[in-house]
Amino acid sequence: MNHLIKNFRNDKISVGELEKLKEETNRSTRKDLEYSIHKDWMEDDDLTDTSINNEIKSSILENIHSNIEMKRKFRLRVISICSAACVCIMAVMGCIYYNFENNIVDTPLNFTTAKNENATVVLPDSSIIKLNQNSDLTYMPAIFKKSNREIEFQGEGYFKIAHDANNPFTIKTGNLLITVKGTEFNLSSIPQSHTSSLYLIEGNVEMYSGLSRKIINVLPGQLIEYNTMTGEFNISTPRATNNISSWYSGEIRFDNESLPDVLTFLERHYDVKLEISYFPDNLNQNSLRNLYFNGTLPTKNLPLAIEALEKVYNIKIKMASVPNIRRERQ
Repeated sequence: MNHLIKNFRNDKISVGELEKLKEETNRSTRKDLEYSIHKDWMEDDDLTDTSINNEIKSSILENIHSNIEMKRKFRLRVISICSAACVCIMAVMGCIYYNFENNIVDTPLNFTTAKNENATVVLPDSSIIKLNQNSDLTYMPAIFKKSNREIEFQGEGYFKIAHDANNPFTIKTGNLLITVKGTEFNLSSIPQSHTSSLYLIEGNVEMYSGLSRKIINVLPGQLIEYNTMTGEFNISTPRATNNISSWYSGEIRFDNESLPDVLTFLERHYDVKLEISYFPDNLNQNSLRNLYFNGTLPTKNLPLAIEALEKVYNIKIKMASVPNIRRERQ
């Protein structure tokens, strides 16, 4: 760098050398520049007069220091601007994160099933809910995790609730509030039917009517039918669960049910119209009421269910779709 400074001072520097000197100066620190210039002065034979030497040295050093300070201030200003920009970015990101968190709190999660559709929902507490057709489940994710476990529900579902003694699980359906402490049950709450029913398989459930202000505790094996118009509860212990949760298990067991009742169940379940197209010699339409069925039929395979009945009674059953029939339950 010293020879570049000498050529510059003697006005003998080329364009290429001038560019190189600029690059060297930009890369050098203040101390490096001072050292290079001082060395150049000391080695220069032309600067023999001490007074002139000192005067020039002072002037040049003053200019160098001034330029270096300007350069430092510029760098500091750039750093300050960058820091301010970083602060702004952090503030914006903070606002975005805050809004995102608020959106989680304020935005519910909704799960809906259409006709002939089932779905399984796993909640943050590991509770599992299998939704039947035409069902709707809603909950607030952040609130659900931080405080009481609470959902809103309509339709039919099979619930397996994770036990948590510190955070009860509550289900709001219409004017009915169900409090669960870790249990398994089938719940049907269809607004059009004006009746909600709960069959408790195991665990502990409390039901509260916001209409009648009544509270009941449900025991395993009990079927609770709740009238959404009057707020009254009806408690029974069914001999056979039949179609209470047949949609979930995939099969239904009939215990000495008449054949016409079995056919009616299949019609409602599969949205079809069934007709007996062939009778053996010892049977006719009037004698069907005297036939009883004991056994299990599939709830997701109508041809197989029909085939089983045809073999048992030696009959032929004709099936026709009825698109206008709307089932309340699968």
